[in-house]
Amino acid sequence: MNRLRQTFLALLATVCLAGVPACGEDDVEREVNQAGKKAEKTGEKAKREAEKAKREAEKAKEDVDGQ
Repeated sequence: MNRLRQTFLALLATVCLAGVPACGEDDVEREVNQAGKKAEKTGEKAKREAEKAKREAEKAKEDVDGQ
């Protein structure tokens, strides 16, 4: 019974770990690069939105001053 339990546990561990992907340095580096690019794009988008809001605020101010 002990041998059966040990064999079953070894088989179960093998099956469970078979689905776990290996994590290498290349994978980590690629993920970091992708995160950096995404953050950069988000920053650029935020900058464009801020510039747009500034232009709209200036236009609104000119409209109020012109009345």
